Amino acid sequence: MLSKATEEETNKDLMIQLKGNGDSLKRAIDTLEKTNQDAKVNNNIGVGYLRLRNFQKAYDCFQEALSLAQSEEDKACILSNLSEVMRYKEDLNSAEKYMNEALEIKSNDSLKQLVMESNLESMSRIIKKK
Repeated sequence: MLSKATEEETNKDLMIQLKGNGDSLKRAIDTLEKTNQDAKVNNNIGVGYLRLRNFQKAYDCFQEALSLAQSEEDKACILSNLSEVMRYKEDLNSAEKYMNEALEIKSNDSLKQLVMESNLESMSRIIKKK
């Protein structure tokens, strides 16, 4: 039981570090890359790389996470993150495609669903301006 609590505490610490920047963000990524690579870990690593603006590594992590994802909610979250990467890379058609795929998966979490719908709406406005 002690190791389980320690693992949960470590994961919480890593999630906090991923919200940081610079060195703490890089340390969190390094630590996560040394753990078992499931969908959530790869997604979190991808978020870290996205925050570091390393879009190719973020994209690769999100693709790996997507291939490992078992729940539909995880898939929707990862697709939304892929959309964000493509938006930063200014590939708006791909960004919109990923966001639409994410929205096709109905989330039980109404807040997540609202955020994804809002992101798609914002992206649609950007695409229309171009």
